[in-house]
Amino acid sequence: SPDILARLGEELVPDIDQGLIELVKNAYDADATECRITLHDATADGGSILVSDNGTGMSESAVRNGWLVLGRSSKTQKNLTPQYNRVPVGDKGLGRLAALRLGRQVTMRTRPRSDPGREFELVLNWDQFDAATLIEDVAIDITESPTDRPPGTDISIERIRGPIGRGPVNKLVRSLLLLSDPFSEEGKPEAGIRTDSTSDAVSPDPGFKAELVADEYADLQAKLGQSYFADAEYRIRAQLDADGQAHFSVLDWKGDTLHQATPSDLYDAPPFVFDLWVFILDGKSFSTRTSTMREVQDWLKHVGGVHVYEDAIRVPPYGGLGDDWLDLNLRRSRSPEMRPSTNTSIGRVRVA
Repeated sequence: SPDILARLGEELVPDIDQGLIELVKNAYDADATECRITLHDATADGGSILVSDNGTGMSESAVRNGWLVLGRSSKTQKNLTPQYNRVPVGDKGLGRLAALRLGRQVTMRTRPRSDPGREFELVLNWDQFDAATLIEDVAIDITESPTDRPPGTDISIERIRGPIGRGPVNKLVRSLLLLSDPFSEEGKPEAGIRTDSTSDAVSPDPGFKAELVADEYADLQAKLGQSYFADAEYRIRAQLDADGQAHFSVLDWKGDTLHQATPSDLYDAPPFVFDLWVFILDGKSFSTRTSTMREVQDWLKHVGGVHVYEDAIRVPPYGGLGDDWLDLNLRRSRSPEMRPSTNTSIGRVRVA
């Protein structure tokens, strides 16, 4: 029954940002380096959302036997992506369905890297599905046409079923900020090549960037390009190497080491890196900074807390809104002197 589309889509994944983030994850899985979400007339009924990426695209077979199929995914086989050796992070289509159901019609165009010069297009008219007795009563046609555009996929969600308010866009900005690892001091993703791939030709991963274009919410859009790590008073770093040896250091805002130690104990745990940037939010600390205390406070509202990243992609819910999994706020309330909280610090635990 077509009713199952609503049950599995918008009712199971009710938040707009969750569905759109799933489309961004699909771009990451397609070895894209960039993905852009564009909101058109977001504050009015009948607007549109365009999600575009520069990934490897899909063949007609991949569209029909993969993208359109819910509940079955080749990602469960844990195969790495062919070009950049990424670990796939998308789910089995429920989040994607929720995003596609945001509008009354979807147009998807994809250009496979394996077959340059060809573009495949399909249109999903949800009104036709809602009026049908069974889902299979609605034919899904995939058309082919020549193109000179580069590989990638464009998904246009049209005739949105209602205005997209500031709250959902704010949540989307936070999700985009934290989706790909934003913590590199140089502002660049941490790239690398995995050594467990079976591929014979794998390129170093240049990283992944998600962008938002929303004229109605220009102030929220601007947050995606902001970071204030250089204004932190302290940086704490701990690392556990492959031999179980821990290393610990504390740095000041200039990058000078204030303290470091290598405990003698060995730990039976996977290697990881932990970083925490701690801000002292008072006028004295910011008297010599180029940014203002208010700017940093607003930024920390979006990204504050300690987040977990696996293969450079954030693992929710750690560090999400209301998820203080390290009890930073509780510890600060018991002893507030210089202790970090989710409102005064940002951190990550990074595992391969």
